[in-house]
Formats: sequence, structure tokens, C-alpha cells
Amino acid sequence: YTREIRYASYFARIKRQIELVWNYPNEAERRGIVGQLTLRFQISRDGNLMNVRLINGSGYNILDEAALQAVKSAAPYYPFPVTIDREHLLILANFIYNPRSGIQYRPRH
Repeated sequence: YTREIRYASYFARIKRQIELVWNYPNEAERRGIVGQLTLRFQISRDGNLMNVRLINGSGYNILDEAALQAVKSAAPYYPFPVTIDREHLLILANFIYNPRSGIQYRPRH
């Protein structure tokens, strides 16, 4: 539990950075395409994006590519706060596209 508190504030900042550049592709929204996917990405202590990879695709390349592009475009990320004593973080994030509820991002580490 203590570990989760230590990471929660940082993950909220990462989420916000991604949300600022993450869009529901117009074509997908117009066609009513919905889906969920999981990306894995790694951030270094200084906030640089080290890599990003699709783990579970949505079944729609247009959605997968939009999420991958958002993670790349949001970089560089904030440097780690002093409470996170690690050289890098590996993050699993679920991206959910649904026209009724908007885009949701749920980080896991």
C-alpha cells in the first residue's frame, strides 16, 4: 500500500501528459469502432521514454496506432520524484476507446 501511494502522484502526472495528446481517431469514432488495448512502456529516471510496445491489441490497427503515438508524443515525461528510488519504471497501461464514455487510461506497473 505504501508503494502505491508513492507511485500514485507520479502516475497521475504521466496519465495527464498522455491524455493531452491522445485522441480518438475521427474515422474510428465515425464508424463506431470501439476497443481496448494494452501497451507496455518504460520511462527512465530523468523522464525519457526508453521503449513502448503493444502487448494486447484492440483488433483495430487505427486504435492501436493512436495509443502508441500518444505515448511517444507525450514524451519526455516528468523526472521521477525523490520518493521513487529506481532507475526506470516499466508501465502497463490499458487504453479503452468507447464513444459513449470517452477515452480512458488505466496505468498498471
